[in-house]
Amino acid sequence: QQELRNNTSDPSKTKTKTTTTTIVPNVSIDEGANKYVLIQATNQITFKRESFVVSKRGASYHRNAAESFLPKLQQQQKQQNKSLFTDIDITGGGRIFYSLEDKKIRVFGYSYG
Repeated sequence: QQELRNNTSDPSKTKTKTTTTTIVPNVSIDEGANKYVLIQATNQITFKRESFVVSKRGASYHRNAAESFLPKLQQQQKQQNKSLFTDIDITGGGRIFYSLEDKKIRVFGYSYG
């Protein structure tokens, strides 16, 4: 999985939500109409399965929406030499529209595996 080299997302135009047990946001949605993916992974601190929704402005394919996010899940814990999340699965996706100004999110379309 290759990380995108040119990350042009403006953080102020991205909707994010983080659980209290992780530093990885469970929701990261770029403003506008974009491709998104649903990701599930096992948290190696809590050993619970967590879900993530990720969209990426300018992603040509759904895999492009996931490419820059997967390294965050696979990052090494500082005190232990293992990944923060394991058993990472991309379970689906589609298209999503997010308007920060209107405070609206609309999900449409779908993608298989």
